[in-house]
Amino acid sequence: LNALAIKAGKAPHRIRGMTEAGLDRFPVEQLKRWGGPADTTNPVNNKPRPADLKPAESLLLMPCSEGKQPAAARAMDMYQGVMWQSLRTHSTEATRPKTVILSAKHGFIGPNEKIDPYEQRMTPESADQMLADVNAMADKIAAELGDGPIRDVMIVGGTEYRRVMRAAVAQLIKQGKIQKDASVNETGGAIGMQRSQLGAYLD
Repeated sequence: LNALAIKAGKAPHRIRGMTEAGLDRFPVEQLKRWGGPADTTNPVNNKPRPADLKPAESLLLMPCSEGKQPAAARAMDMYQGVMWQSLRTHSTEATRPKTVILSAKHGFIGPNEKIDPYEQRMTPESADQMLADVNAMADKIAAELGDGPIRDVMIVGGTEYRRVMRAAVAQLIKQGKIQKDASVNETGGAIGMQRSQLGAYLD
């Protein structure tokens, strides 16, 4: 995802998180692995966002974070990690896309759901457990979307989070909850790069 290109309405590179100047630093096989969807189960298409897009027509999938509030809070306020700092810096409740959170403990939850602080990491095994019931995952997200069309999706998080999120988005497209021609992008690279991508997406 070249987030700046997406904001400008230009066709982005198929390499998530890379600028044009940085591509020649990586071997071809690595670039292939970072490319677009390898099969039909990966909904990421790296399409530019529609120019007339409204916040309510976008879906932002955020991961939980290790840093949390010390007491029970709604999910949107619970997480204090750097990606969440970027989210709050670059958006407000009024300008923010519809946001659903993937918690390593709770699965997909809405931003206003009240939860207690917890310590649990997303592992390949826990991701596999979630993927075993993709319909349930999709239903949890759909409950937060309402009736309006979703024309744009941004997937944010580490490898296992994104793996689960992709599967849920693919299912939501099959169910018609997300438009088939929606732009679907994801962050990638080191955490600093992902923060920049998220910030550019939200600005």
